[in-house]
Amino acid sequence: MLLLRRSLPLGLLAAVYSHAAPLEKHIYIVPSSSLSPFTGEETYHGTYFNGGNPVSVLMCSRTCSHLDNLVESITTPFNGIFGDEAVVWVEEATVEGALRSQEPDFPTALAQFMGALLFPDGQAVMQSSPFQKNLRLLWASDRAALFSLPSKDLGELDYAIPRLWELIRVPFEPLPTVGLFTESDSDKRLREILSKVHFNPDVASIVSSISPAKMGFDIRWLTGESTDSPIVSRHSFTDGAITAARWIKGRLEETGASCRFMEFLEGFSPNVICSYAADPSFNKTLPAPRVILSAHYDSRGSFGSTRAPGGDDDGSGVVHLLAIARAIYRRKVTFPIDVELVAFAGEEQGLLGSYSYAKQLYDDGVDIMLQIQADMLAYHDSDEPMQLGLPQSIGSP
Repeated sequence: MLLLRRSLPLGLLAAVYSHAAPLEKHIYIVPSSSLSPFTGEETYHGTYFNGGNPVSVLMCSRTCSHLDNLVESITTPFNGIFGDEAVVWVEEATVEGALRSQEPDFPTALAQFMGALLFPDGQAVMQSSPFQKNLRLLWASDRAALFSLPSKDLGELDYAIPRLWELIRVPFEPLPTVGLFTESDSDKRLREILSKVHFNPDVASIVSSISPAKMGFDIRWLTGESTDSPIVSRHSFTDGAITAARWIKGRLEETGASCRFMEFLEGFSPNVICSYAADPSFNKTLPAPRVILSAHYDSRGSFGSTRAPGGDDDGSGVVHLLAIARAIYRRKVTFPIDVELVAFAGEEQGLLGSYSYAKQLYDDGVDIMLQIQADMLAYHDSDEPMQLGLPQSIGSP
């Protein structure tokens, strides 16, 4: 039995449960604005959003008393959630207010999702279902939650969560803390680059040469709408995703890119990584820094349907990669730095493919000048108001 209770002093919800075995880890959800240089006891496992407020997930092997005094910090002890277990952060998607008003608020949606029976005293007894029996609610607020579950159940969780929730897997291994407390060299370099951005007629000419008709063909093939496409679903675990990966790799290789598959988790379709090497005549000091343009080709699909065409999310991003590649080929563009076009898998299960590649790049010490992820480009539902999304920060964790 799992009890869900409201924590009045913090205005947060916390999951309370007991274990017979010794505690192995403590998770702290700490407002990012309260972070200070680490003492060495804690490790950093990512920054997420609790409503509009960034929070950082820290872990300690034992209770970190210096974190207990932070405002709105929560300690969640748990047993051995490593190996075959996954820790997953779920937060509300950032959407226009009119859309959110059509859905229950996060605590209500959470209670409904967990199959809760609410009582007048504010407590809720969680009734297990076949899927939920392996799902543990570690922590929750009015806008976000932290779960643990077996890694094999990630796909089921992805299918089951409400439509306005976003799922992100919390990495088990600590993340680098560069830039958490001071502006990093990458932040400074990007700020300098952006200060010099200006109109370039050559770039404008290349953009105008892109064919909307060809982009339309590409998207119809990826979604399975084209009569010669065998794709029904591009969910990361399907044959359709493998077919899409091979097709994307072939199209990018036709433009002169050097491509490879990157396997990252058993059962998942691979990342597709394609590169255009820096022209050595530009820079004699190699290796050069790298620019990465990316999208994800896997799709989540609709609830209760075997179809997962993903025309918008994120066929639109993949099509933009193909259009850029063809423009590079037609205009014989060369670069003074390494440029990669990358199509990720496992995005819908918590950014798994992109995380694996980012970790590989970090471990290899690769110098990344700029990375741009294209997702749901130019999306607009005629029944919704126009929306413009801007990042709260650039070049920061």
